[in-house]
Amino acid sequence: MEGLELLAISLSVLFGFGTIFSILLWCRSWRKEDREQTEQQIKALCGSIRKLTEAVEMLDHTAASLQTADGLLTQQLEDLRSSITKLQNIRTRPEETETEQPPEPIGSNPTSEEEPTEADPGDGQTEPAERSGAYDAVSDLLKQGKCTVDIARELDIGVAEVRMIARMRAADPPKEPA
Repeated sequence: MEGLELLAISLSVLFGFGTIFSILLWCRSWRKEDREQTEQQIKALCGSIRKLTEAVEMLDHTAASLQTADGLLTQQLEDLRSSITKLQNIRTRPEETETEQPPEPIGSNPTSEEEPTEADPGDGQTEPAERSGAYDAVSDLLKQGKCTVDIARELDIGVAEVRMIARMRAADPPKEPA
């Protein structure tokens, strides 16, 4: 009987060791699979980080390009304003002095705000008195806070002209219709 008990105990111990061994094998394979998934996720994250880094570099480059373009546009706008000022000065001067005069500095302001009373018959534009009146009317309406579209409709002129006058007068940015 002792042999049977010893055999039963031995089989129980062997069964226990087998169970423990199989659990250990299962844990080992589970950890290996978990490690592989973690490595795949890390690789995917590294790839995403590389893509994001490239995107940030492209955005930095784009921002630098936009700042450069903004600087150029600002300079060109200042040049345009000075050219407009020069043209206004030339138009407001009396035409009695037709001799060449030295060019004015770029940043000079007009000496007179009035327009000449004669219009060139071949230019096909409105009379200077009408232009001056529209110029003043647009300025007044902009000061009242009206939007550019309403001003253009009211005065029967183009929206672009209203915006140009607003820029020339260095008024607050015109309101857009809601």
